[in-house]
Amino acid sequence: MILLSLAAGWLLSSRPGHKIEGDFYLREQAREADQFLTDQAVQHPIAAFRARACLSLGRIGGEEAEAALIAALRDPAASVRASAAFALGLARDQHFQSEPPPREVIDPLLAAIGDDERLVAAHAVDALGRIGVRSAAVPLTQTAAPLIYTLTALVRLEARDLIPWSAGVLGSDDQDVRWAGLVALNAFEAPCAEGLQREFVRLSKDRNAFVRAEAARALHRCPAVREVMRALGKLARDNDPKIVFEAMSREEPPAQTPALAPASSEVAAFEERELQEIARIEGRRLTLRTTAGDFKIALDYDNAPLTAERFYQRAQAGAFNGAPLTVRPNGHVRFPGLSAGRPETSPTPFLRGSLGVVRSSKDTDSGDVFIALTPLALADGLHTNFGRLLSGDDILDRLTAEDRILGVE
Repeated sequence: MILLSLAAGWLLSSRPGHKIEGDFYLREQAREADQFLTDQAVQHPIAAFRARACLSLGRIGGEEAEAALIAALRDPAASVRASAAFALGLARDQHFQSEPPPREVIDPLLAAIGDDERLVAAHAVDALGRIGVRSAAVPLTQTAAPLIYTLTALVRLEARDLIPWSAGVLGSDDQDVRWAGLVALNAFEAPCAEGLQREFVRLSKDRNAFVRAEAARALHRCPAVREVMRALGKLARDNDPKIVFEAMSREEPPAQTPALAPASSEVAAFEERELQEIARIEGRRLTLRTTAGDFKIALDYDNAPLTAERFYQRAQAGAFNGAPLTVRPNGHVRFPGLSAGRPETSPTPFLRGSLGVVRSSKDTDSGDVFIALTPLALADGLHTNFGRLLSGDDILDRLTAEDRILGVE
């Protein structure tokens, strides 16, 4: 028995890494969680491959995948436990599930929020928010997970009863936490009581531009008293275009995070030989040319290789030439032209300059590409993040609906 186990371990570890990666691609594309993939998640002797297999299982979903992920939550390697927790959130995302998750999924995740490793707790918090475990809202505020994960999870759970707790983070000395707190309160449409009004006015002077932009959004819910109008007036004269936009917006703006797009009837697929070739690509750098200026971009072949390659091939075919732009200031810039494909959601966060594909359904990405103009926490793990801008940040806020994509080189 020991010899058989050693032989199995040797077979799992002796296959070249790029070929194993190609094997993962094949199963993700086919949406097939077979014995090979579940074995990789729990038996491969290298933790990095076990973690990668967990991500594939989360993208595919299904009972076999979930059983392997629950087992992986007990893995000795923190990276594997974190990947398993994140993957369970993908597999059970409430956007695509009509049935509530069973206790067999919820209980291991509730245990994982108390993990000694902060990353494991963070992804368990994220997963419980993503799958809609409303009863977990209060326990989520008592973990060691970074507050950005907790606040995003509370928004996904629509935990408006925790508005006072969310408001309590606004005094943080971490600018990212102050920003996430404002994002949560804006998502909750928190009533602008006197105490919150003072906080919003104070944060309208914050040194961080993203914080000031969210404070401007928040101030529009407050009574038009002198302090509020003075703060909005000052924000309207800010040098940052996104802050001016939020300060001048009198009506409720559209959602910052892209909504799910209509599903396509055709989904692009690669041959097995092509998948193995893609597994060898380390990355590509392109120039996205627009009527407002040029952007250097890097495609992410580590976390979304098939989406990156679809973008590259469509760019070669001229599919983006002349594409119109839809601009949501302080949100995202969106344009068509990509072929539909399988989502490759990952823990990579959407930051300003991230390239994403708008998702259509659990198993389909649309043909719409977007560039994040601000961090989009609610898009993390929902839409596919497949690249980032390397230059052109100063051009982003100048883009309007009058601009066009000239081409990608």
